[in-house]
Amino acid sequence: MVKAMKRFCNFVLALACIGIAHADNSWKTVASKQGKIAFSLPWQPEKKVQSDDLYQQEIFTLIRWTDRYLVVAAKFTDLAASGIKQSDNGPGMYSQRFILDQLVDGFVRGSKGKPLQNEYFKFQGHPARRMHLLNAAGVEMQVIGTITKSHLYLFSASYAKDDPEQANYKRFFSSIKLDK
Repeated sequence: MVKAMKRFCNFVLALACIGIAHADNSWKTVASKQGKIAFSLPWQPEKKVQSDDLYQQEIFTLIRWTDRYLVVAAKFTDLAASGIKQSDNGPGMYSQRFILDQLVDGFVRGSKGKPLQNEYFKFQGHPARRMHLLNAAGVEMQVIGTITKSHLYLFSASYAKDDPEQANYKRFFSSIKLDK
């Protein structure tokens, strides 16, 4: 009984320390020269690098409780860049809007999400698409896909439905800086 009580007290103490560490608001800035991007998160994310014939990708993920963040910075190879129209009248097989639709819709399908709101806009001067959705677990998510001359980006943040301020989600999206 005493051992069980000590384990329980240690567990509560550990949770309290985690809460204190989270409450200190010391967000981490993450920068990627290859991805030409910088952003901030409440903890250090995991990073994976992948490449194929079309992209060299850096994938940053962070999952803590109901807060989930995903950043994908994909640098186009010459092959991929040659197939993208930089303007409506430009050469290339695929329009930027088509690529944004494939990116965002693919994310929504993968998350088994139900779209709540959708818009096309300019993100730091670049074509972008934003979707607000509710995933199968009842967690609200925002996803933004944007495209530049050399990169394709996907940003996602989720938060508890009952979090009225959504402070972490707002702070994450406002921290994103794309290199010019």
